[in-house]
Amino acid sequence: MSLAGEHSDSYSSNDDLGAVAVRGGTHREPRQNHTVASRYISDDEFRSAMEFSSEDEAHTGFAQGPLRLRGSQISKELRDAYEKILRDAWEKVESQLRQARLGEWKVLKANEPIVLQAPDSSYFIRSEFSCSPQVLFEAAWRDVLRWNSQLVEARVIATIDPVTDLYYSMSAPALKGYVSSRDFVDVRRVHFDSAIQTYTGVFVSVESQACPVHANKKIVRGTNGPSCIRAIGDATTGKCTLEWIMRTDLKGGLPKRLVQSSMLTYFIEHVARLREYIERQSAAAS
Repeated sequence: MSLAGEHSDSYSSNDDLGAVAVRGGTHREPRQNHTVASRYISDDEFRSAMEFSSEDEAHTGFAQGPLRLRGSQISKELRDAYEKILRDAWEKVESQLRQARLGEWKVLKANEPIVLQAPDSSYFIRSEFSCSPQVLFEAAWRDVLRWNSQLVEARVIATIDPVTDLYYSMSAPALKGYVSSRDFVDVRRVHFDSAIQTYTGVFVSVESQACPVHANKKIVRGTNGPSCIRAIGDATTGKCTLEWIMRTDLKGGLPKRLVQSSMLTYFIEHVARLREYIERQSAAAS
């Protein structure tokens, strides 16, 4: 389950983070492109990063759950609203990625995976993987139900355009049931920059009539602020880097200390499960 919380401790100086921010090689800044220009999209490579498997979409488990909409059922006004929300989210996460790399965020963990925290309680996670950026992105973005045991449901409920969708997810209860399930409705967009072999998925929570608040009061509707998953390739080494910005409000009046104490463990375990899944897939294919 995605966790987030505020942190009142003092923040580290730029010098403290400097060594952390540059570890793992030189980072190449993706080119700005909010609408995803078609010249960056390869049908063979990119389509697979957007298409969800039938297994994922068939996994419902939500008896009174979200409807599966056609893109044509979403009004122009709502599409325009989603477009603005995504543009704003993109600008926000790009700004946060720059801040994190420049050493402006508090260091929670200085080695693999690197975990940083912003004053607004956004989080930056960075980890190196021995695979292509496409493999990493597909695992982190498309195949999440196959390896993330903290999710009980995750599926596209509307495809808005070839790179944009409306997405529903629900977490399992945590901390032996003390933290009940949370669910989220996000609008998401994928961008592939072929020039630097970088996949980026941006997401942020929205309201949707297709997915009202759950009738079961034990399931709390959470909110994801501007967040992203980025897979950056390195043609020299054949490896890639995961960069993850996450900001989540779990709602429900959870104690701040409880949320804060869970954060680092959650991020470490999430990256470990993702790595194990990629390694299993690689071993099965060899």
